[in-house]
Amino acid sequence: MLWELFSSHPPTMQLCLRLCAGSPYLNSILTSNPGMIDELLDSLMLDQLPSHDEMAEELDTLCRGAVEVEPMLHSFKNSMHLSVGVRDILGKSTIGETHSTLSDIAEVCLEQVIHHEFHRLVQKLGVPMLQMPVPSGTEPAELVVLAVGKLGGREPNYHSDIDLIFLFDGDGETKSLVPNRRFEPTTNRHFFNQLCQRVIHSVTRSGASGRLYDLDTRLRPLGRSGQLAISVDDLREYFASGQGQIWERQALCKARPIWGNQTARTNAMQCVREVLTSFTWQPQYAQDIWQHRMQLQEGAAADNLKRGVGGTMDVEFVVQMLQLAQVGTHPEIMVPNTLEAIQRLHQAELLDSKTANSFDQNYRFLRSIESGIRLMNLSARHELPKTHAELEQLSFLLKSRSRIALEADELARRCDQVRNECRKIFETTFGRWMPQEEVAEEL
Repeated sequence: MLWELFSSHPPTMQLCLRLCAGSPYLNSILTSNPGMIDELLDSLMLDQLPSHDEMAEELDTLCRGAVEVEPMLHSFKNSMHLSVGVRDILGKSTIGETHSTLSDIAEVCLEQVIHHEFHRLVQKLGVPMLQMPVPSGTEPAELVVLAVGKLGGREPNYHSDIDLIFLFDGDGETKSLVPNRRFEPTTNRHFFNQLCQRVIHSVTRSGASGRLYDLDTRLRPLGRSGQLAISVDDLREYFASGQGQIWERQALCKARPIWGNQTARTNAMQCVREVLTSFTWQPQYAQDIWQHRMQLQEGAAADNLKRGVGGTMDVEFVVQMLQLAQVGTHPEIMVPNTLEAIQRLHQAELLDSKTANSFDQNYRFLRSIESGIRLMNLSARHELPKTHAELEQLSFLLKSRSRIALEADELARRCDQVRNECRKIFETTFGRWMPQEEVAEEL
């Protein structure tokens, strides 16, 4: 049947050859799931991939009534990654569209896990209720999940970690679902921390299909020493008390709610906005952000396109430093997506045209290279390949997308040029904002 398909539809055969030659990651999905050949055909025929809501509806149908949703989640993710990757290779989607769809896939998977684990925990501990009465009586407490990092900016890659902050909207106790049943209530804080532990375990456990996602909660206030879930008031008081560090505010620049009802999301983001605007910017903060960037650079390989000299972090740290420094007078610049933030900073005249254009193009270039490396499934997911054969494979993959038409040696030289430009802008921009007595020493 496959041979008949190839004979009658040559584009499908050419696409399979591209997958085998250029993308071990997508090839492994297809060989492990031969029935997904239909996704290849869909990718060739469809004008666009499904929206977030369409994916959520499809996954909800797959998981409805299931005792364990893990097999469906892995199958759904693999199917969607195959479709996204095929369009990526064919050049049918921009790097921004690819990242946006990968973000939607991660979100709908997380939504399904949270929904599933919430209802299981409610059967055991009851429904969390807000402590303060409302005009209509009592009201359920709500979990709010903030995506930060790449997911917060809607710019994750094929193997990106998921960075999350868990909040709940108020203290109180749980209430039994069954009236007059003997029931021992627990606090909302305990309930939501139990829920978060279950969600993390479900997302990160290694089952027969591997791990769904790598999930990181270290960007939450108090880091590893703090509770997994804190209330919105806890978050507000933590920063109001002066405990919050500048890097923690920097992480919140990319905060975006992905779970919770609209009221809870609005309240949580209002709190985040207060945190980002209720402190007085000092030149020392630029120095602190610079030093944090240098710490992340330490230990990175020379060809690391993320943490190395001139990597994508140089662009992101400049953007976030300017956002924190100027959000009070230019609230419109506080958006989580890096490329959109660059344009907002340019419109606010905080980046000149040449700098904004250079950052925009160079960031797209480096993220496209990273995307190609992920499709190749190399173990060093942020590093330019070291062997000439792997560079040629990467060059072939990128050229087949009709994005970056460079031979292997030219590709390596272009990466060096781009990173040099990013580092120069990084040094020049921070040099303007850091304490002047520190600039000469650091630069």
